[in-house]
Amino acid sequence: NYKKLDSFNEIVFNYPELFIENYKINVFNSIKVNFLALKLSNDMVKYWFNIPIKNSIWNVTQVYNKSTIYYNNIDENSTTIKLLKKYFSWEIKKTDSTKYSKDNANIEIIIWEDYLWDNNPFKF
Repeated sequence: NYKKLDSFNEIVFNYPELFIENYKINVFNSIKVNFLALKLSNDMVKYWFNIPIKNSIWNVTQVYNKSTIYYNNIDENSTTIKLLKKYFSWEIKKTDSTKYSKDNANIEIIIWEDYLWDNNPFKF
């Protein structure tokens, strides 16, 4: 798939700071569909986003009405935040601390039903 290859090349060659920043990302599933957070995290790892192997994928019980990305202790002009804004059409909010992570992740992605829709915002 050339589109995926183009996206990968763009990130690797135009945004190498993503690898250097290495901000920790946790992914949370807020709907009752299994393995959504795992699927998203597996897709993101392929493009150098730092999603640790252990304790980075969870379910949350709070009801959301749209997928949201929270970040803390990161400059909004960082490469990581710029790329999240580029590849996700979800709301991205700065917070003072983590909402759900027990390990002080810098970025938390909460998945809601809009992740399942045909116009899924995260397509490489």
